[in-house]
Amino acid sequence: MIYTPKIKAQVHSIPVPADFVMDVVEYDMHPPYIGLRFYESHWRHMSDGERLKCIRYLEKVKRIINGYGINVTLDPVYDVPGGQKLS
Repeated sequence: MIYTPKIKAQVHSIPVPADFVMDVVEYDMHPPYIGLRFYESHWRHMSDGERLKCIRYLEKVKRIINGYGINVTLDPVYDVPGGQKLS
């Protein structure tokens, strides 16, 4: 387990913008890493300003986890048929 209770507590201390849904997924590779998973079906209903706040939130979460020497990647899930064009 690389996403320890200590890291989780730090991540949960950051206010989540716009009811943003993000899953933290551990990948048991060599080296192990964490994916920050978010969903297009939720993203598409946000305004540009809300999306910007979510991007900043993801950056903060990534910075916290990286601070523990753990690699982090963004893991968008395209769960809407045909995708979406963001304006």
